[in-house]
Amino acid sequence: MVSSAFTWINLALAHRAIEEDLKARAIVYAREIAAQLGHDRELGRGLALQGLIWRLIEIRRSVLQIDVLAFRPDSAAVVATNAPGTRLRFPDADVDEVRQGGVVSRAVTSDNGRHWEVMAPIMLEGTVAGAVAVKFSSVRANELASRIRWWALTLTAVSVLVMGVLMSASIHFVVDRPIRCFMTAIKAGADDGVPAPVTVRRTDEFGVLARQFNEMVA
Repeated sequence: MVSSAFTWINLALAHRAIEEDLKARAIVYAREIAAQLGHDRELGRGLALQGLIWRLIEIRRSVLQIDVLAFRPDSAAVVATNAPGTRLRFPDADVDEVRQGGVVSRAVTSDNGRHWEVMAPIMLEGTVAGAVAVKFSSVRANELASRIRWWALTLTAVSVLVMGVLMSASIHFVVDRPIRCFMTAIKAGADDGVPAPVTVRRTDEFGVLARQFNEMVA
């Protein structure tokens, strides 16, 4: 029971660590794209952005969607994306944070599964001119978590079986054999009904009991 509890705790911690690692990788990836776009000054070049987005999607299969946004005074327009019909929508508070130069990330659970969405600012001449929004699949993270879960449960089951075998063996040698010696000595009594001495040479409680028994029947 205790072993199973520790196993489930370790699995929960491992899953959390995998989620945190996926989040960190997503943020770094979004920052790199945003930095590249800002360095190349490609925010206004729609065709070039579309080609770059499709190349990035092909290189990294875990990326499901990339939206490049240009900030207007009171709005944000998508200037390039690989999914024209489904824009990654962030709350106004998140957009305002990105306008201030911050990076926002969130885990999203939908009918198609769980994924991460990250938005990072694009800097042009020292000001935030736009942002890149990236949607990451968590399929690989889920597969890794499943493999860890399978190995952890398998090792737990094997350890429980090994412990059971060792406990059975220890009970047999530590408890069962001395008791059998006592039972054999009692059954092998002489004609007068006095049991035979016990040949148990131990220093534990059974050894003390054997010496007391032998003194009693002597």
